[in-house]
Amino acid sequence: MDLESLRHHYLRRIVAPGLRLFGYRATERLAVAMARRVFDLNTPARRFAHARIERALGRMGPPGEAGGEPQAAAAGNDNVSNLSAAICKTAYEHIGRFWAESLFLQRRVGGVRWRTYVRIDDETVITGEPGTGRGRVFVTGYYGNPAAAAVVLGQLCRPVHVVVDYVQQPILRAWQRELYRIPNVRPVKRAETGSTLPRVLKGGGAILMIAEHHRPRGRAVEIEFLGERLRCYPTLERLAEWCDASVIPVTCRRAAERFSFLLEAHGVFRFETGRRVGDVTRGAMAALEAAILRDAGQYLWMVSAAREASDAFAARGMAENRPASTPQERTVPVLRPVGSAQ
Repeated sequence: MDLESLRHHYLRRIVAPGLRLFGYRATERLAVAMARRVFDLNTPARRFAHARIERALGRMGPPGEAGGEPQAAAAGNDNVSNLSAAICKTAYEHIGRFWAESLFLQRRVGGVRWRTYVRIDDETVITGEPGTGRGRVFVTGYYGNPAAAAVVLGQLCRPVHVVVDYVQQPILRAWQRELYRIPNVRPVKRAETGSTLPRVLKGGGAILMIAEHHRPRGRAVEIEFLGERLRCYPTLERLAEWCDASVIPVTCRRAAERFSFLLEAHGVFRFETGRRVGDVTRGAMAALEAAILRDAGQYLWMVSAAREASDAFAARGMAENRPASTPQERTVPVLRPVGSAQ
């Protein structure tokens, strides 16, 4: 375990149990202070995040500007690097707030007064078209507070089914454990997705999944996403086609007020006969990318779906090639989104 992981582990295991007694304000202050200390360590994760931000800005242009590459070129490499460093520092502070918020989600957003803390942009897009009975697949990324998004969607859809994908990063495990104990949020285990998700969608229900997955080999939709080359599983295409479901990219970003969020939908994508295979995925991921770059400091740049999936794939290959004299060792599974082919 590296030094950055140790700090997150200490914050979660040692500090967290007593913080709820002191309230959110004190919890946030401590979490942000510790996140800044982690940033100051200049760990490999920070250097990776900085480089990834530079690549994303170089391709898209600075956040909030249209036109992509011309803006980045005009700004110059030094300006892009300085902007990337500022975004990276903000992203680490975001980790602290993200973690602190997870401790108070059930108490605040899971109750009857949840609208006190959440504003929704165009709620009719999220709740769906009346009378159609069409299922909805909400897709989000490691941006803002995806746990808050799940809780709010659970309040609106009653319930929302969340695909369980226990990730390796220590900064994400805390909110996952909190999330799956909240009413109207129903986790779907990986082994149950093949039977559960079609039933939910054909019954007009709602699913939430993280869209950032990478397939090391096999059929995939290849895209550029936030400074990385992703090979996305064709999951969204299959659910949209086979279940006649709407695919809706959503984000739940932090607003200016303490512990307040804005849930936004960024378009509705459906399967259409005659379109290119992968258009649903490309459209949804492009919408997420554009939304993220408008406030890039709330994205977890140090989390890499491509790197983690490739590492897991390589680890599984090495484990499968070990001599039979070590049968007790388990292989590392490849991360697979719902509905993916084996």
